[in-house]
Amino acid sequence: MIVERGTYGSLETALARLGSVVDEAATAIKRTAFSTIVRESSDLTCTLFDATGRSLSQSAVSIPAFCGTMPLTMRAFLDHLPASAWRPGDMLITNDPWLGTGHLPDVNIASPVFRGGHLVAFICVVAHMPDIGGRVWAADSPEIYHEGLRVPICLLAEQGRVNQAVVDILRANVRLPDQVIGDLNSMLNAVRVAETRLTQIMADLNLERFEPISTEIARRCEQAMRAALRRLPDGRYEARREGEGIGSEFVIELAVTVAGDGLTLDFTGTSPQVPAAINSTFGYTAAYAYYALKCLLNPDLPNHEGAFAPITLVVPEGSILNCRHPAATSSRGLVGQCVVDTINQALAPAVPTAPAESGTPRPIAVVSGEQDDGRRFVSVIPLHSGMGAGPSWDGLSCVAYPTNTRNTPTEILELTVPVLIAAKGFAAGSGGAGTFRGGLGQYFAFTFRGRAGLLSILAQRVRYPARGLDGGGPGSLARFLVNGEPANTNGTTPLAPGDFVEMWTAGGAGYGDPALRDPAAAAADEARGYRVPAGQADS
Repeated sequence: MIVERGTYGSLETALARLGSVVDEAATAIKRTAFSTIVRESSDLTCTLFDATGRSLSQSAVSIPAFCGTMPLTMRAFLDHLPASAWRPGDMLITNDPWLGTGHLPDVNIASPVFRGGHLVAFICVVAHMPDIGGRVWAADSPEIYHEGLRVPICLLAEQGRVNQAVVDILRANVRLPDQVIGDLNSMLNAVRVAETRLTQIMADLNLERFEPISTEIARRCEQAMRAALRRLPDGRYEARREGEGIGSEFVIELAVTVAGDGLTLDFTGTSPQVPAAINSTFGYTAAYAYYALKCLLNPDLPNHEGAFAPITLVVPEGSILNCRHPAATSSRGLVGQCVVDTINQALAPAVPTAPAESGTPRPIAVVSGEQDDGRRFVSVIPLHSGMGAGPSWDGLSCVAYPTNTRNTPTEILELTVPVLIAAKGFAAGSGGAGTFRGGLGQYFAFTFRGRAGLLSILAQRVRYPARGLDGGGPGSLARFLVNGEPANTNGTTPLAPGDFVEMWTAGGAGYGDPALRDPAAAAADEARGYRVPAGQADS
């Protein structure tokens, strides 16, 4: 089957079937993964590419940044090993931040799919490992060498035979070798599932190659994005975002230029990279820039690089949004995810649906140490914050925007980590006031029950609250306490048996004059406990 421009039904059928392939692969990872960050929080993505390395489909369970970085990773794999050199059963691996998702814990693998002796596609999978060696995941590492094992592009498997040396190197450099290798095996399993299903679909649809489909997807996505850009008023739109750095604060400067069916994002003036782990690589920055524009301008488009052909990115090399090696990047989300709010604020005058600022980025708590029996543990606990309100809606509460990692269930945490959960729920009063209220942040508290531990907090919004739009109020700030005393935000705090940890994530900002809020909506907030009298603790 060759997909012509007019065969919309055939294209839709093929895309639906291809989506089922990557969705089944993602399910295979989740069902067989060992770590909670993959199995419960779904910190993963599966993507299908044609034989030239152009994307076809991504799994519904995906991280937005991964969807944006995987085309870059696939191109790097093909630069390393040209398409003509791949053989059935080959598999490449890397976690290089400048070629992958921006930090070492995310491992990327790619494998070819052959049919009738011909290369027809690639399956690419990325998942966040529970540990990658080095220091425990923290935001204050001065350079990448502190952050763990960096795997250059190399063969993880050759014609179906796993390279045991790579597996042994991984196992020897991480605190949780069984979990890391278990998660890696779940990724290999997903590749096999996808390969089997893909060849079945090609037979069912009488497909010989995927390039006509990827070409048509790219054409339609670019066409749709250009049409959306033409609806914007031409002009220059600016925004500035300040944030909490480590040692010094950082600034994101953005100028957006709209001209016809093209758009330029210029981050000139943004702070230079810093000797801390909050630097973002170009790929990670670009991924969230594209994500923000897609959500604002045409959210129904597929996640395809064709949609971003009309977009020009200017990100000065050496800046905190386009860092050079050997910059530390493990907490790159603390800066890179701020790009989304910055773009939203810049384009708010031109895009009526742009929301107020969110409690972005949502914090992450990493709890590590020794169990009572001496066993090591590391647990990544994604926390969720409030989303900004819009011109006709309240902000969502306790979401992982702009990423979409899920909460780890309380029962699973208590089974796998020596903690006793005391409370988990909305942080009352955290959403910014407005005609439409900002989303609420999260309150999470636990008692540490291990022999010895370390709490690492990765967070923003501890001094700069989410800002409202059109008269809306700011969201609440994030804060973190251990035994009632401030924890070391973006650093580590020792934990002893019985220590009590409390965490409040930031609320989203409000939209519009609070005096104009619907009295029924305000009464509903009161009844649900979303608001508290002035001066009352929000715990």
